[in-house]
Amino acid sequence: HFIGAPGLDRLPLLDQISASVTLKAGIVASDERDAGPRHLLNYGHTLGHALERATGFALRHGEGVAIGTVFAGRLAGALGRIGPERVAEHHDVVARYGLPTGLPPQVSVSELVELMRLDKKATDGLTFVLDGPDGPSLVRGVPEDTVSATLADMPREP
Repeated sequence: HFIGAPGLDRLPLLDQISASVTLKAGIVASDERDAGPRHLLNYGHTLGHALERATGFALRHGEGVAIGTVFAGRLAGALGRIGPERVAEHHDVVARYGLPTGLPPQVSVSELVELMRLDKKATDGLTFVLDGPDGPSLVRGVPEDTVSATLADMPREP
């Protein structure tokens, strides 16, 4: 939805799958060596991978990425890259799929920040794929205090 297929969640399931595969194949074909736009496929993954590790992989990959997508919207909003309606859209799209939208209660903000520092994209501080006025892009050097505050403001799910 957020990397080039808006409205995907409103299509029939088979059309969702087809559109997703087509989009991903096009991105990979245009960047086989992972040196350009392929990073878009990591939308929501920075926090998602940290959540997987912080929960001992009790949280499944798709669940972590779903929460990471909501977080990416909130972080983009905190950085002034998108407005409140687009931030809310991140939550609403994920919720329509019946996926979790909040952090698990047992994970700490400091642990998540520490784990996100290990992300393969984190070559210049905390790095995320974030929505913006011209669409999603790789954003390097995101201030840790903004990341921590945004995580602290995330709802918790039982």
